[in-house]
Amino acid sequence: EFKLLCNLRHFQEVWAARRAARHATKKDKADLKRILSEMRRPIESLDRSIDLDLNLHLTIARSAGSALHFFVNEVLRGTVTNYFAYTLKNPDLRGPRDVLIAQHEAIVSAIIAGDEDAAHDAMERHVRFFQHNYNAYVFGPAAA
Repeated sequence: EFKLLCNLRHFQEVWAARRAARHATKKDKADLKRILSEMRRPIESLDRSIDLDLNLHLTIARSAGSALHFFVNEVLRGTVTNYFAYTLKNPDLRGPRDVLIAQHEAIVSAIIAGDEDAAHDAMERHVRFFQHNYNAYVFGPAAA
């Protein structure tokens, strides 16, 4: 189930990032900047980090400008929340904090710049990072 969710997330997140670069409003961009700014600060609570990460991705989904995509995200919200909690609470899956922040910065910068290809590529790298870490964690380094 987790691997299936990774594949679904990959498709949705990469698609949404590209569309967000085209459709994000000034408010969407301001929200992304605000969330990213909070993510850069030292955060004592892992639950708060998870909440910020989830909110960043949900803001990107909203920014994509597709009611259907946003609806699917809402339907999957509980499952996606569990996915984020599982991956971000496990250091072997989430990787170093500075790497995640750099990945999020690249995604947000591309969306704000309206660069669809860069947004697509940055999200692709971000999602593949988690897929790679998951495969290495579950199946061993050779599977990654």
